[in-house]
Amino acid sequence: MNYDLSAELYDVLLGPLLRGIRKSVVNLAKDIVQKGSFLEIASGTGEQAEYLAMAGYKVKAYDLSEGMLNVAKRRNNKNLEFVLGNAESLPCKDKSYDFGLTSFFLHETSHRTREKAIGELKRVSKNYIILVDYTQPKTLLDKAFRYFIVFIEFLAGKEHYNNYKSFMKEGALEGFIKKHGLKIDKAVYHYFNNIGVFRLVKL
Repeated sequence: MNYDLSAELYDVLLGPLLRGIRKSVVNLAKDIVQKGSFLEIASGTGEQAEYLAMAGYKVKAYDLSEGMLNVAKRRNNKNLEFVLGNAESLPCKDKSYDFGLTSFFLHETSHRTREKAIGELKRVSKNYIILVDYTQPKTLLDKAFRYFIVFIEFLAGKEHYNNYKSFMKEGALEGFIKKHGLKIDKAVYHYFNNIGVFRLVKL
């Protein structure tokens, strides 16, 4: 999926909507260690990485889109390193980062890529992984808001929408976590429980 054309508009359109989620990721890390290291995959324009860097964490962030990385590399922080790379095969040593992280990546990619990417995050992280993505709505209000999300995902294109439907059919973020031998250590929910920010521990 090519995001090069939309890279310049991504933060303008979505940045304000994601600020609370970005802060939740930082807070979940702060609960564990005040300063540490992150390996982020599918880092996009680097906004989440910058939030973490400003909080004192060192972040190495990978993305496949050169357009997204061009935007990300404008962020001036010594704690940031942005790299063109594939989430399915990371050139990193085992257990070399305090945290593995990905945000809104799992639902938009294929089943095969999701499987390989989580395997790599588990391999390179010491104990903790933070995942941000869609969850299963619980109440009628939650389910009503989900229709808005479905509409947005539909607008993203056929491939994207099919991957989203596959992800949700497999149990969304909760089902994905259960399948891959991870335990929810702490969870924060946004947008009527439709988006979860989960701190996970490896079993």
